[in-house]
Amino acid sequence: MSADVAYAVTRRRGEAGSITRRTGEASVDPETGDVAGVTSTTTVRWLVKEPTKYSRIVRAQAAQQDIGQTTFILWSKDVTFAKVDNEDFVTFGGINYHVKSSTIENGTAFIITADEVV
Repeated sequence: MSADVAYAVTRRRGEAGSITRRTGEASVDPETGDVAGVTSTTTVRWLVKEPTKYSRIVRAQAAQQDIGQTTFILWSKDVTFAKVDNEDFVTFGGINYHVKSSTIENGTAFIITADEVV
């Protein structure tokens, strides 16, 4: 029997976080333009955040720091869903991260790539 790397990593380095997913049709208020939809928030007890990659963009006389993508790892058996979409977001350490992509690696490692919402 092989060791489950995702389980070991999440139990050793994981912290609590949450994943908010859109689970229903979005509706738009015609008067205000506000978008509302049915969402579901799942608290994940063991979520691992990998370091954010930073890159620097220099234009003319000003420099702007671009916050790159952050990777989250969780054990796929800790949640009841197998995919998150671009409309979803992860909350970790009081900061929201907009989901860019998700995949399941080696059958049990649920990998989410997201950008910090600034």
